[in-house]
This record gives sequence, C-alpha cells and structure tokens, in this order.
Amino acid sequence: MRLSELAEYVQKKYGLGVDFITSGEVSMAALIVPGAETAFALLIKQGEKEGLDLHCGSIAAFLAKQPGFGAPICIKDRGWLGVDLTAPELNDRFLLKTLDTAYQAGRPAVKRREHMFYVADRNDESPYEDEAIPERGSFVKRSDHRRVSHHGSDVIFSSKAPVRGRDDTPPAISRMLESYDYQLPVATRREANFYYQGMMMADYEDNFSYSGQIRFRRPVYHDLSVKELRDYFSWRSRVRQGDFAPAKSGFLYLLTSEIVCQIGIKDPLAGLRQLRLLQEHYQGQDQLTIWDLKHLIQGYLVYYGIKLNPEEEEQEFAEEIKRAEPYESLLADAEGDSKVYQALLTLAKSKPGANPLLKEDPEKYASLVADVWKEIKASPKQLAQQLVGEKSVFPMHLFADAAFYSPHPIEAATYQVGQAVTYRCKDGKWTSEVYWPAVRQHKLLPDLLHEIDRRSRLALGRGRKMKERPLPAALQEAIEAGIKTYLREEAEREKPKIHLNLASLAKIRGDAAETRESLLTEEERQLEAQEAEAEQEAAESQQAAPSQECKESFGQFDLTPEEGYVLQQLMAGKSVSGYVKQHHLLTEVLADSINEKLFDEIGDSVIEIAGTEPELVEDYRDDLSDLFGSEE
Repeated sequence: MRLSELAEYVQKKYGLGVDFITSGEVSMAALIVPGAETAFALLIKQGEKEGLDLHCGSIAAFLAKQPGFGAPICIKDRGWLGVDLTAPELNDRFLLKTLDTAYQAGRPAVKRREHMFYVADRNDESPYEDEAIPERGSFVKRSDHRRVSHHGSDVIFSSKAPVRGRDDTPPAISRMLESYDYQLPVATRREANFYYQGMMMADYEDNFSYSGQIRFRRPVYHDLSVKELRDYFSWRSRVRQGDFAPAKSGFLYLLTSEIVCQIGIKDPLAGLRQLRLLQEHYQGQDQLTIWDLKHLIQGYLVYYGIKLNPEEEEQEFAEEIKRAEPYESLLADAEGDSKVYQALLTLAKSKPGANPLLKEDPEKYASLVADVWKEIKASPKQLAQQLVGEKSVFPMHLFADAAFYSPHPIEAATYQVGQAVTYRCKDGKWTSEVYWPAVRQHKLLPDLLHEIDRRSRLALGRGRKMKERPLPAALQEAIEAGIKTYLREEAEREKPKIHLNLASLAKIRGDAAETRESLLTEEERQLEAQEAEAEQEAAESQQAAPSQECKESFGQFDLTPEEGYVLQQLMAGKSVSGYVKQHHLLTEVLADSINEKLFDEIGDSVIEIAGTEPELVEDYRDDLSDLFGSEE
C-alpha cells in the first residue's frame, strides 16, 4: 500500500485532513482525532521509503511481531509501533483494521460534568429567586455522533437538523424521524434506531431530486435532512427497479446496511443477490466502497450461513484461500513434493537457487526438499510450527463496514471456508480461526532453504561451496536425515527393474527354439551337440546342488541355496554357466537378487554380467571374504 492510498483512506473514512510538513528529505503528517490532544498516527516519507507510526498502547508489542510491522520509526515509546508500507509481506487489510483500532483508541474520553447545587444557609438573609430557563433552540435532534450522554440524558451540539413538521415533509418520513428512541442503550442506540426506522421505511418509495452533497460517508437516517432522505429513498427506488443510477457518497453505505439487516429483503439469498448487483454496478465508482463491499459479502455469507459451491466459494474468499494454501501444503498432509517446495518458497519469499540438481532435474530437488520437510514435521519439538506458524483465533466484527443490528442475534454457529478459515460464533461473539505466520518465519525459512541447498551440494559432491548459515541443532539434524533418506530412495530408484511375464515365458522359449532350429545348418547342429556334451561333462564334474555348509553360511543374508552356491563358486573363481543352465535359472535375475540382498552391507553391486557369464567384481572380493571366510 502506498502512502498516498493510505492518506486517501484516512480522508474518506475519518474526514481527517492530511497535511505534510517537510524538513530536508523527510516529510511527516500527524493524524489527530478531533478533540484529542495527541496524535494516533504519524505518516512518514523519507526518500523512497514510506511508513507510519501507530499508537496501539498495550498491544503494540504483540502487533510489532507481525509481518511488515516493527519498532516505531520516529516516536520512541512502548505504546507505538512502526509499519513499513513498502514491505511485500504487509497485509493491507490487517493494516487498515489496525489503523481503525488506533483511531478508536485515540478518541477523547467524555468527561463527566459536575452537577453543582447551592444550598442556602438558614441564616442567609439574601433572597433566592427563580431563574427562567431559555427556550430550546431549533438545532436539536442530530446524529448520535454529535451527542454526549450524561447519566442517561443527551446534550445536543449540532445546529443543523431537519425541521420537524414541515408541510412538505412526507408523513412516512415524519413518523420515522419522530420514532427515534433516545432511551435505548447508548452502545447500540444508533444501530438499533436505524434498524427499527428502516423497518418502518422498508417499502417506502419516493420521486425526489436533491442536488446537494451528503457530508457523511457512513450515515444513518438520523444523520440526514428531509431533502437528503427523500433523495436517498428515490435513488433506492430506482435501484430496486434495476436502474443503477450514480450513487452519492453514503447512499451505498445506507443501502448495504439495510440489506445486511434484512430490511426490505425477502430472504438472505435475495439479499446476497442484491449485494452482488451493487458490487457489479458500482465497482468503478469508489474503490474504497468496493473494498468494503467485498468483505461485507463475506460477512453476510458467514452470518446467514449461506453455503456456496466450490467455484463460488473460491471466488468470494480468493484472498483468504490463496493465503492459506502454502500453510495447508506444509502443515496438512498435502500430496506432491513440488507443492511442499513451492509453499516453502512462497512463505520464505525466496526465489529458486542455483543448485545443480535443481537445474538438472527440478522434480528430484523438490523430492529432496520434501524429504527434509517430512523429517521436520515428524520432530516432537514442533519444528514445523516454529518455522511456519499455525492456526490462531482472532475476535472479529462481521459487519464493521455497515450499520448492523438484529433483535435476535445469532448466539452459536460455525462456518467453514475450505481448509483456509473457520468462522465461529459462541455466546454471540464471533471469532475467525486462520493460519498465522510464526514470529521468526521471515528469518528461519530462507535460512532453512539455504542450508538444504548447501548441504545437498556437499552430499552430492556437485556445485560450488556456500557459506553456512546458523540454524538450531534440531533443524540441522532434520536436514541431514532428510538428505540421507533422499539418497537412499534415489539409489533404489536407479536400480534396473526387470518385469517378466511368467505366463508367456514358456511359449516365448518354445517359439525361439523352433525359430533357431529352423535356421541351423547341419554343421552348426553337430557343433552345438558337441558343446552340449562338453557342458554336461563340466556340470557333472561340479557339485550338482549346494552343500549344507553353503546354506548355513549364506542364510544370514536371506540368500537362497542356489544364490549362495553361485556366489561361493564365483568367489572360488569357478564358472557357473553350467550350473545355471542345468537348473534353468536366469543369469540376470540371479545376479540382481544377490546384489540387492548384499547392497546394505557392501553398498554396491558385487556381481556383474560380462556377455552371458556372471563375474565377481574384483574390488569387493576381499570384503566378501571377510564376510563369508576365504574360499580356497
């Protein structure tokens, strides 16, 4: 949010003038509530930097930990905090709500007036005379914004109110104005009177034009003169007939307040349709009003429990859903390694680095990061919550942008927006459960991604070395464990996989034998017969079956007797082709099975295929001898 946008917001919502004072490169503007002696905010511009200081009292320390908030820029006081308007992580909606809170807290307290009575002394001989009370002027009965309560009575300060009982005032408007109840509780008097007066005027129509402008941006009926009221009701009549004429300042506020109070509304769904029509036809007139309308519709859906289909819900709560997506990917059981990696980048506000594995195969690098995150989530020290955050509960006012009152308010309700936000009402008080960032999220997450990049380069032996960033020991252990898991899984994935269809194997062999037989010449058949005889003699000269000693020696590694015998013969430097052929074994399958069962111990393949003959890898002969004893 720019400083100019914030100044415009202050001017439109509070009616406060924003006057900057410039000294050198620094410009400042103090915001003061009318009647107050001290400022509640200070707008600051220094070169390209824009920010403000806010007076938030006892909650300043808590708010200063939120994204974009921090220590005050100019005013050094515990009750103040600073806001960097140029910070990309700053949530504009949260900033405006905080500004509203500071404004309300800055309003001057009403001082109670002392009622002094003079009691004459019995011996006082001076005469006591009655004094006539001056007639009440015609300046009474204005909005409660201009009224101060003293023990239930009202003191009126405004001097520009509609004159009651004029001949040209419609009777319905006269009755409505005279129905204002000053005996209602002060806390809800303004909204309650608006509701009851609105019910009186729910079906009222008028045809009147008034060229003057309304001074209030958020009025109720009691704020307006007769002419202004007639102008409003005339405009409302045209809107209800589908003629969306330009709205004067304050008219949209009045009409949306009527809708949320169900004034002139058949049912909540009809009110929702009207709010959407207002949003559609007046979106170009006042951006601030459209901002209000957007959140007003959200509050309307929640309060009246209107459930939308997934597409509509995603449209109405797009900002909330988008904000929750990275938290869902990291804290819930989201599927997809790339989602986890992208979520970490989003919350860390980082860009992908120059890791060699990332450049070569982004999916593999995302898998590595996801393995590290699984270790972090599995930690009993709640590392994920310390890094990212968790769901928090905040009090909320659903209709802060309208004059809302209900004679039968909702006492208990729950409204769920996907997995992003939960709105809950208990004892008439509403709260929202939303994901809230961890205090050190902006610092720890970039450091975590940096260390995953650095340590993965060392583990893979690729890329330039990076400077280490300090992290808690528990996070360092999780990174190391995750990288080891990735390397182990990658080794498994790189092993060749052979898939055989045993049902058709016999037929394939038979067909191959027939084809081969048909292609052989008589001379080749004789040579083949001689080779078969020689192989048979060699096979008979060798042990035809594994010995009992061989079974016991290799059984500890789950090797079958045939696998153990083949390994024993290879360690002794003998050929096993005759044994393999005699027992109808597949050389490749046999070698893969032995390699896999000894991988955890040796860490590599111990048998390789050279042509059609399996051979022992000489580099591991000593290791195998240590495991099984020398084969002499």
